[in-house]
Amino acid sequence: MPNKKSIDYKEETKDKFNKQAKKYDSTNYSKHARGLYDTVLIKLDQFSFNKLLDVGCGTGNLLALIFSKYDVFKLQV
Repeated sequence: MPNKKSIDYKEETKDKFNKQAKKYDSTNYSKHARGLYDTVLIKLDQFSFNKLLDVGCGTGNLLALIFSKYDVFKLQV
């Protein structure tokens, strides 16, 4: 069972991520990641798929592009 310190640490981390996420996509923070979007989409053209697992490592902008380009089953949890 997690102790209070680990719970506080998790909440603090979540809060900091959420604050940065609000400005991440519109600043230089995401410059490198945005530069890879086209490469990822080109690579995906090489595969036939209808399911995609988003492991939650970003703000969702790339995932939104993928959903707009491909017929992918959407499941939210």
